[in-house]
Amino acid sequence: MILDEIVSKKIEDLEALKTPKKSLYNVLGTEGISIIAEMKKASPSAGIIPDELDLVFRIKQYEAGGAKAISVVTEKHFFHGSLAMLKKAQEATSLPLLRKDFICEPLQIYESLFAGADAILIIAALIHDEHELCDFVSLAHHLGMEALVEVHEDEELVKAIKSDTKIIGFNNRDLTNMTVDIKRCFHLMELFRKLEPDSQRKIVAESGVKTNDDVKLLEEMGFDGVLIGETLMRSSNPKKTLKALLGDGACH
Repeated sequence: MILDEIVSKKIEDLEALKTPKKSLYNVLGTEGISIIAEMKKASPSAGIIPDELDLVFRIKQYEAGGAKAISVVTEKHFFHGSLAMLKKAQEATSLPLLRKDFICEPLQIYESLFAGADAILIIAALIHDEHELCDFVSLAHHLGMEALVEVHEDEELVKAIKSDTKIIGFNNRDLTNMTVDIKRCFHLMELFRKLEPDSQRKIVAESGVKTNDDVKLLEEMGFDGVLIGETLMRSSNPKKTLKALLGDGACH
């Protein structure tokens, strides 16, 4: 029956859509600390960052500098991002793509899939119900994507650990006043080790990383990756800046 054949083919197409994407988790497991290089046009704390953004050129610079993944900020009102940026990035690189936005509805997770994301960032502070957070992570996994759950406080870390996420980000920014202190993540790392001493999860430090000394300190503390945005976006030579962040011009 032709209808059965059509449905069969449609199921094949849908399963192909849900196949695992490029793995952020895997690149965070490579030797040395991995840099997730961010693409963003603006932020509430920094204002407009680049006067003009040549997204493809900057991605190629990120690749040449040793970045292991690309983060694309898609929020449009305060960060001037768009899903079009994510789609363009997908065409420009083979590195894993992290969609960074303020995800608070399942619809946005489906939206991320169709826009080309390999992983999504979920801010634990936006998801007040821990069961809902678990559902968001599970949905991302069901669609073939990974989830990076971002936490700022102890309670959020406990909530993140109850989910199936394989990647947790410790953000150094205080959301109440938008200040950044790179030492905020130290306490969270200590707590994480107590809560899950034999964890296979990957841990990423976010915000405030500006120098190679910062990167080395985070690597010594056991971080698998670091997400760097403003420092790279303000650089006129992102390739050179990334090499300097990694130290001695070495691409890990």
